[in-house]
Amino acid sequence: MTVPLVVALTLLVLFFFTYMKVQAQVLSSLIILEGAMLSILLFYLYISMEYSNSSHIFLLVVCLGACEAASGLSLMVSMVSLSGSDTVKAIPWRGW
Repeated sequence: MTVPLVVALTLLVLFFFTYMKVQAQVLSSLIILEGAMLSILLFYLYISMEYSNSSHIFLLVVCLGACEAASGLSLMVSMVSLSGSDTVKAIPWRGW
C-alpha cells in the first residue's frame, strides 16, 4: 500500500474512534463526520487516479458530500431552534 492510501485509511479510523467518543454535542459530531467524509474522498481520489483517469465519479461524490454537509447543518440549526441546545440529550425524541 502506498502512502496516500495509508494516510486516508488511518484518518478514517481516527475519525471513527473520535466519533465514538464525542457524541455529546451535535456540532462536534458533524465536524468529525465531515472529516471522515474528506478522508473517504482522499481514498477514492487515490483509487480513481490509480486505476483510471476519470474523475467524474469523484466530482459526484464531492457534490454528495456538500449536500450531506448542508442538510446536516440545516437539521442542527432547526434542532437548536427547537430545543435551545446543541447537545444530544436535549433532543425531544417523542416530539418528532
